[in-house]
Amino acid sequence: MWEIGKLRVSEALGWEERRMTRRHWSRSRKVKIGSALIIFGMMVWALSAALPLTARSEPDVSISYFEGRSIGVIAGGGSVLVGIVLLAT
Repeated sequence: MWEIGKLRVSEALGWEERRMTRRHWSRSRKVKIGSALIIFGMMVWALSAALPLTARSEPDVSISYFEGRSIGVIAGGGSVLVGIVLLAT
């Protein structure tokens, strides 16, 4: 920015403080969302291991045992992956 004597204009106007505050809140928000996604993904993994996904109301739909488990594992893994990416960046 411009300098007037020894005082920078951006400091005089408070732009630096606002930029740092925005950066801090953005980082804080990313950490919270990333942590929530990791916890959600682990819960989906646990539920997919504990509860089988079966279609009881629709007898025409056939989901094999492996497909039922893999849906939960893929969804939980995706959630954990996105959470880790948000925490790392």
